[in-house]
Amino acid sequence: LSLPEQSIVSVKEALCIGERYGMNEEDTKQALKYFHDVSLMLYYPEVTNVVFIDSKPILEILSQLLALAYVTKIDALELIIDRPLPLKIKKNFKEGFFNEDIFERLKA
Repeated sequence: LSLPEQSIVSVKEALCIGERYGMNEEDTKQALKYFHDVSLMLYYPEVTNVVFIDSKPILEILSQLLALAYVTKIDALELIIDRPLPLKIKKNFKEGFFNEDIFERLKA
């Protein structure tokens, strides 16, 4: 199976991949659910419009978010994260949320 070389794809992209292999939309969604159930990828249709093909990057970000929830000093933040975060994302952390911008860092 030839998948995109990125950590996440949109559900629409995943459906197109399924179509290339002769699967209809429902079959592809069932396959995504199965792959999620056996921990090969992350797929939450009720939450987001993305499929995490490689779960490691998103799990690393979520673990950093959890760590950031307990850190208040900016100097300490730099010790936790492995690369500097953009100001917009730092502002979102301070407000207690994050948005899709954080996922853009996974599309490599």
